[in-house]
Amino acid sequence: MYMSLWHKNKLKMIIYYAYLQAPLLLGALCA
Repeated sequence: MYMSLWHKNKLKMIIYYAYLQAPLLLGALCA
C-alpha cells in the first residue's frame, strides 16, 4: 500500500514536471 501510494505520487510529480517543460520544448521545436 505504501509503495503503491509513493509510486502514484512519483508519477504525478513526473507528469507535473513534464507539463512545466512542455512550453519550453514546444518553443524550441517551433523556433
